[in-house]
Amino acid sequence: AVLLSHENFSGPRFARWRLRPDTAAFLKFLPCTLTFEFAGKSILLTHGTPDEWMAYLFPESDPAEYHKIIEQHAVDVVIMGHTHVPMHVRVNDSHVINPGSVHRNREGYSGSQTCGIFDLETMRLQIMNIHTGEPLSYETKTISEAP
Repeated sequence: AVLLSHENFSGPRFARWRLRPDTAAFLKFLPCTLTFEFAGKSILLTHGTPDEWMAYLFPESDPAEYHKIIEQHAVDVVIMGHTHVPMHVRVNDSHVINPGSVHRNREGYSGSQTCGIFDLETMRLQIMNIHTGEPLSYETKTISEAP
């Protein structure tokens, strides 16, 4: 498991009305990133970026940020969140994806709660509305060369 929310799980207000104390204690000690191998691919899970837990990374973010992540962590796939904006950015042969949010998404996706399925064989992402199962469009981008 990896800590994928920026809520302060140990805070009295959050823990008091949403989580049992033992659950809050468990979540407090989860790592902020997790790297593993699956189906022959190296995958990194993170909330913000691997180096800055609360950093925002949007499709229009500086391409150098994407290259930095892939070069420093040498993985095939980065699955991240924090922005609540569904996206798929290809960086050479690697992929940075964000499935959006099952809770709520940002502008352009208001009212849509999303999840994603990333096919490790085809390296394609499908974003869907969790209520209807309908596929949704999202931003894709390819960054080929390091800046």
